[in-house]
Amino acid sequence: MTISLILLSLSILGVLDAAYLSYIHLFGGGACVAGSGCGAVMASPYSRLLGVPLATYGLGLYLAIMIGSWRSLRPADREDSLGWVSVLALAGNLPTLFLLYLQAFVIGAWCLFCLASTVVAALLLAISVRERSRCAHLRPFAGRLFRTREVIPVALTLVIPPLAFLPLQAGVSRSAAGVVPSTTEVVARIGEREISIDEIDRAIHLRLYKERTEFRMEWLERELLQAEADARGLSLGDLIKQDVYSKIEITEEDVDRRWEQIKSRFPPGVTKESVIGNIRNELGKLRSEPALKVYTRSLKGRYRTEFTPPASERMAIDPNPRGGPEKGSSDAPVTIVEFSDLECSYCSRAHARLNRLVKSRVDDIRLVYRHYPLDMHENARHAAELAVCAQRQGKFWDFADILFTNQKNLGEEAMDLHAERAGLDIEELNACVASGEGSRVVEADMAEGDALGVTSTPSFFVNGHYVGSLPDGDGLEVLIDQEMKRGRR
Repeated sequence: MTISLILLSLSILGVLDAAYLSYIHLFGGGACVAGSGCGAVMASPYSRLLGVPLATYGLGLYLAIMIGSWRSLRPADREDSLGWVSVLALAGNLPTLFLLYLQAFVIGAWCLFCLASTVVAALLLAISVRERSRCAHLRPFAGRLFRTREVIPVALTLVIPPLAFLPLQAGVSRSAAGVVPSTTEVVARIGEREISIDEIDRAIHLRLYKERTEFRMEWLERELLQAEADARGLSLGDLIKQDVYSKIEITEEDVDRRWEQIKSRFPPGVTKESVIGNIRNELGKLRSEPALKVYTRSLKGRYRTEFTPPASERMAIDPNPRGGPEKGSSDAPVTIVEFSDLECSYCSRAHARLNRLVKSRVDDIRLVYRHYPLDMHENARHAAELAVCAQRQGKFWDFADILFTNQKNLGEEAMDLHAERAGLDIEELNACVASGEGSRVVEADMAEGDALGVTSTPSFFVNGHYVGSLPDGDGLEVLIDQEMKRGRR
């Protein structure tokens, strides 16, 4: 009786674990605490089989084991029920080693809930086999289990969760989007490969996010201009002419400078006076767009207008799945994930700005560095691998500061000098690189960046919202304040 209760308790834990992971797959969200690798594992292509999450197959398995454990409480059913528990637990343990291998060497991240399921399955197998052995019922292992009256209920329990998942997923998608199409609908083919709309949208979702945000900002700015025009009793065109275009000054020096630039394009005999009107129009058009942006920015301040991307469009991103370099407060309300390249000049400038920001707002910001070396930079990949190994010695930020300020000197010979300046143990550093650890971490970071849609550096995600580049001036402070305000709502 005690063994049956233990098996029942373990199977219930397995059901809860698998049900929770299935729920996360169905509705989205973060499965583990910050710093774990659950997001990377669950977003990997290995987390599904035939479009259904592995956790959902596990749910069916644990439900069948739970029923078997419950039936084993009855003495008359004990032998057969324990037999089913051990056979099902063995079936659940068979793929475990392969899944552990994937997390360790392919995905490069660990899911705590997946590991918990592995432990539960192993305990179920060990305890049920030990009990059957004690009662001399271990051989034959399957016994008399495969009878119709036994197999059909077990098979139904195993297949109902996976069969129910895809219709549930389609229903959730329709409810969220307000449209009928299923995300699993096949919309294209390349040879024998079938491509679903979900696969395409996941690949381009960052580009869609960028375009959508730009169009929203464009609409909002037009509405802002219209509000000012209405307040002053003007048409939109008259407002822009009066407050923007009429204030653009084009001096004779500007005209002369432009004429000198273009006069060689004209045939002999064409004078400046004959094209001066065209030159002024051209200069006016070139200056009108930046002038309109400045004017719109002033209106935003006056009308207290700001755009905050909706929380529903926050991207599911595990900030630090492998315990990589980070600074600031671990429980800060704002997490900035930076995908960066140590040989990228824009990254260097962003690095300096973020360092200053974290120092001034250490309790507000958690800054996480992720590697994304670009192919166009000859030394970036090797520098990133060295930086991973520098972090193992607790010297990442010191090393990164040196590399960012010496980007024109990142060759093999210079790296030892940079490492010595950072206080690194050179022998330990080289051993780490030779082991391939740096390469594995960089590859994993790049794969996750690719999955998010990153194509350039630096790229930032502020609390899951994509920011293509850091705002100028005090715009970055404003962005942080917006996120803190949103977190308090």
